[in-house]
Amino acid sequence: MISFLNGAAAKDYFISQIVQEASRQGVPLAEIEREMLYFTETAPDAKPEFVEKAAEFDSQYNQEEYEEKISGLLRGAWEHSDAEVRENLRAAYEVLQKEDHYILVMIQAALGPKLRKKWLGLF
Repeated sequence: MISFLNGAAAKDYFISQIVQEASRQGVPLAEIEREMLYFTETAPDAKPEFVEKAAEFDSQYNQEEYEEKISGLLRGAWEHSDAEVRENLRAAYEVLQKEDHYILVMIQAALGPKLRKKWLGLF
């Protein structure tokens, strides 16, 4: 299992799984869609350009549709992953949820309450 030292590393792992799943499904991810996966305003890895990218994204995309797209990719990544990847996703989630990251919205939508309990070993 991977040990994630911070939210940025955990987020990178989730994003790598999303990108792999998008490729597997043949779902295109525009550059700005990928960049929004890194968005945060308050976490230690927040950057001033995030606000500019978010404004650009908001002018071009429907946020609800985007979140549904990413949540679907996350569900697919979970379903198509082996035990090791699932364990790494659990570990990444535990680290990531301690900070404020936009990607958490999509992770939580993808998981739903029942699966979220499973991920955390509470079920």
